[in-house]
Amino acid sequence: MKYALILTFFLLIPPYAYALDLVPLEACTLMDDVLDSKGHPWRVDSNSGGCGTTYQNLPSQGVIKSNVAYYANGDSSSAKQLKIILNINDTSTADHNIQTFKHYCGKLYMKLIKKPWSMEFSKEFDKTTRDGIQRSWKVNEIDFILLKKIWPTGKGYELQFIVE
Repeated sequence: MKYALILTFFLLIPPYAYALDLVPLEACTLMDDVLDSKGHPWRVDSNSGGCGTTYQNLPSQGVIKSNVAYYANGDSSSAKQLKIILNINDTSTADHNIQTFKHYCGKLYMKLIKKPWSMEFSKEFDKTTRDGIQRSWKVNEIDFILLKKIWPTGKGYELQFIVE
């Protein structure tokens, strides 16, 4: 009877409870089929670990191109945070590049939650890219955060889609 209770307990734990407890190889390569640049190997420094892609340039008019990158951070054995960062260096192509960023964020969301995000989530995402007010959502016990940081120079900004 005791074993039946234990087995029942483990069968009832939803799969998303461990969604961000990804092994390094899985975390580092999670977006390889989406982004052109591929994840680098997991590195460990003083019990913290992480990996990321190189910045992938996006269509831009300026000398310094707008770009996007993916990162995973955690400890020596697992990833606890995933992040996609969009750097807008050329505001004339920002709308197109934000749509590309949103597409990548949607793919990451789908990989973790196993379904597309809701229309409400999409609308709130768009609001943050416009007004810069940080927003967060909790879906299946996973925290999703979107924030906008305007650079001190005023010549660009970054958007961060963070999953914890």
